[in-house]
Amino acid sequence: MGRWTGLAVAVAVLGLHGPASADDVQVNGTLRDGGDHKVLHVWGTHIEMGYAHGYLLADEVMALAEGYILPMYGVSPDQYETLLSVVLPTFEEHKRLLDTGVNLQFDHFGREVSYSDVAPAQELPNDAQRIGYINRLVDEGYARQILMSHDTPTKDRLTVWGGPGYGHILHSIVPRMKIKGIADEHIRAILVENPARILQFAEPG
Repeated sequence: MGRWTGLAVAVAVLGLHGPASADDVQVNGTLRDGGDHKVLHVWGTHIEMGYAHGYLLADEVMALAEGYILPMYGVSPDQYETLLSVVLPTFEEHKRLLDTGVNLQFDHFGREVSYSDVAPAQELPNDAQRIGYINRLVDEGYARQILMSHDTPTKDRLTVWGGPGYGHILHSIVPRMKIKGIADEHIRAILVENPARILQFAEPG
């Protein structure tokens, strides 16, 4: 997501910078070579799995940050915090990322309140902007590289507490995507086929 990818990687890098050694903390996970991809297996509590995820993928995250994300923004490896001051990504930034072959996930659907309310240096697009970005990218031929998600980490995001709930994308966003002219086949690709392909946990039979 353009600069949002940079932000996510920056947060990961900040958390991984100078990790404790495996001798200090038990690592409940393994990382094996699956040929053209790596397979991560973690277990335990959410804290143990989160630590194992970060510890085992630290080198990959650092390589991505230092080899692509940081140079993209003209930031040196000792200036990770610079990436935490972000603005709304441009369409060209989305395309530049997609042209590298990565998959691009648009998160936070249903979250119309910007992070700028609590962190003035940061901004978030709203649902209309996210749909607009996706619409343009689909028109450019990137439908097979796009995913969508909503951020529902707290109870105020649930319908019982007045939030958009887990059905927000299907009930509210998909009809708006159709109104904007995004074809059913592309919506299915984004919501069904792409996640099924990208999030495989076993080799195809």
